[in-house]
Amino acid sequence: NDPLPAAPQVLQWDNAFIPWNKNPIDRTDYPNPVVPPANATFSNRNKILSLLKLFMLQAAYRPNVTFQVSRVGTVIYYLDGPLNDAPGPELDVNGQPAADQPGCYGIPFENLIAANADPHLEKYFVFQSYSLLGVTELLIRTEVDCENQAGEITEIKSKKTPNNPNFTIWTDAAYFRTVWAQMLFGCTQSLVIGVYGLPNNNQLHPPATFTSINVRTFAQVEHLAGMDNGNDVAPLSLLAALIEWIRSNIADGETKTFSFANNSQRLTLA
Repeated sequence: NDPLPAAPQVLQWDNAFIPWNKNPIDRTDYPNPVVPPANATFSNRNKILSLLKLFMLQAAYRPNVTFQVSRVGTVIYYLDGPLNDAPGPELDVNGQPAADQPGCYGIPFENLIAANADPHLEKYFVFQSYSLLGVTELLIRTEVDCENQAGEITEIKSKKTPNNPNFTIWTDAAYFRTVWAQMLFGCTQSLVIGVYGLPNNNQLHPPATFTSINVRTFAQVEHLAGMDNGNDVAPLSLLAALIEWIRSNIADGETKTFSFANNSQRLTLA
C-alpha cells in the first residue's frame, strides 16, 4: 500500500471542457455493444448509481428523486434524456449551449444499440451484463478508464484534500461507497487514486501536486466503503426490488416518471 510512484506527480489545471464528442482515453480495442436480451433492463452506470444512492445511507443525499423510464419492445430503459436525444452540450433556459454544462461524452447509450450507430463512437464505452442478486438482469454501459491486456479494468480517481493536515480520505466511507458502486457495476478489479491539495498562492489555476498515488483492490475499496461482511446485501436488494417494481408498473409501454420516498421506504408511482 505504499504510494506509487514515490516522487509526487504534478497535475496542471485545465479549465477547458472536453468537447462532448471527444475523450482523451483510447478505447479502440473495445468490442461493439451487445444486443440486449428480451425483458432486459438497459441503462448506463450513472443512472443505476443514482438509484443505488437512495439506499446507501448517505445523509447528504436528497430523500426524493425522480427519473425517466421508457419501454421499447421488451427492453426497459433508464434515461438521462429522451430516446434518440442528440448528443452535445446541455442547453440553458434560452435553448443555447450552457457554458457550465459540457454535456455527455460520446453519444446517448440508447443510440449505441441502433443499427445506424457510429462505430467510432462505440469505442468510448464497454457494456457489462450484470445480475443483481439473481433478481434482475442489468445491461450497463460503463465508461472505462484503463484496461490491461488480460481484460482487468482499473478505475482512476483524483481526490482533493481540504486544508486540514489531519484529514485522510481513507476514513471517508461515503465517498468510497460511490467508488465501490462504480467498481461493482463496472466489473472493475482495482482502483488507482491520486490525492492532492491546492497550493497556497494567488494563481487562478495553479498546478496541483499529488501527495500520494495509491492502488487499492476491489475488496479493499469494499472494506473502506463499509460494504463488506454482507453490508451490501440490503442496499442491493432494495435496488433490485425498486427495478422490478418499476418494470411491473411500466407494462403498458407509456413513458412515466417515478418517485421514491426514502424516508417512508414506500414506493409511489407518480
